[in-house]
Amino acid sequence: MPALTARSTLDSLRRDAKRWLKSATAGDPKALSRLRTLYPGHATPPTLREVQQALARAYGFASWADLKQ
Repeated sequence: MPALTARSTLDSLRRDAKRWLKSATAGDPKALSRLRTLYPGHATPPTLREVQQALARAYGFASWADLKQ
């Protein structure tokens, strides 16, 4: 599990989610596999909300809203 650092900002996490979404939408197998692991049953193609939820789970949070806190 990745760890948030002092340099982690909400803006950088949003950018990470958008990059991940772009990769998953383009069919990148690593991005899709990671998404399936963290957010089983996501839509095809995935939505930004689903990727943000998966990103929050990757950092150990229950939801994107919890991560933003």
